Amino acid sequence: MARQWQLIIAPYVAHGRKAEFVARMGIVAEEADESVLWLELLEETGILSHERLQDILKEAKELVAIFSTSLKTAKGNR
Repeated sequence: MARQWQLIIAPYVAHGRKAEFVARMGIVAEEADESVLWLELLEETGILSHERLQDILKEAKELVAIFSTSLKTAKGNR
């Protein structure tokens, strides 16, 4: 995972744009979190069933965790 992280952030670091990367990752994490909120709302209101949303919601939450962890790592490496 650390190797993948280095490959993603390397172009930003090489051009001195790490702050830009952190800012963009923050937006990505927020948008992913908001997507989970909307998916949960679809389920709670009965617009879509739990069975239909189960896999999508699981994957969306996993993406939130990945993006949030990436953001924390990027902030820690400033």
